[in-house]
Amino acid sequence: MRTLLLLVFFGIVWLPLRSQIADRETYLKDIKVELTKKWPENRTLNMVFHGHSVPAGYFRTPDVRTLQAYPQLVLQAVKEVYPYAAVNAITTAIGGENSEQGARRFREEVLTHRPDVVFIDYALNDRGIGLERAGAAWETMIEEAISANVKVILLTATPDTSVNILDGQTALAQHAGQIRELAEKYHTGFIDSYAAFREKKINGEDIVEYMSQINHPNEKGHRLVRDSIIPWLMNEQETAKIHSLPAQR
Repeated sequence: MRTLLLLVFFGIVWLPLRSQIADRETYLKDIKVELTKKWPENRTLNMVFHGHSVPAGYFRTPDVRTLQAYPQLVLQAVKEVYPYAAVNAITTAIGGENSEQGARRFREEVLTHRPDVVFIDYALNDRGIGLERAGAAWETMIEEAISANVKVILLTATPDTSVNILDGQTALAQHAGQIRELAEKYHTGFIDSYAAFREKKINGEDIVEYMSQINHPNEKGHRLVRDSIIPWLMNEQETAKIHSLPAQR
């Protein structure tokens, strides 16, 4: 009986510790160390950005501004701080795609790049397939990445200006909640882009200023996503340096 009680006790304690988002300071610690190394001790690091039109760089469709989208802005930031790092930002995103489509090609088109970390961003388009199907697709990608010993960071959606970002009951808000739950379940990284834009709205800013069209951010919007990603890759002092970087032209 005493053994059973101890097992129950430690089970109750252990589960909440496991069911949480990965620690931002330590989750990518091996990658952080590699970024600081110089040739010939360094190796090539691959960051893969998987998703739909937003990480693909679509601004006002059909205008694609790859260098102003957050994957390349993250790379620019990393290189600013770690000039000796051999690091790639590889975008496997496809405009118009949802997570089911992304999951079908995940093994052959994402893992084939031998990523050190994969960023997944599909929520904006997943409204079309619903929470259950999207959740299953995200779990497939997460599990395949973890099985390949690849770190995973999940992103909630950037805004759709036809949707009230302050309403917690919208499909976008519900998908954001599900993505957070998946990050907790699998102990992965988590970027709440939707909350970052919502905070701007709460503070009285017009979200339109961050958008190139109804469902695609402009560079200012992409920089907001970038600013949520870089703390996973560098310390506070290094992150502060990035905020002074000029906009791309």
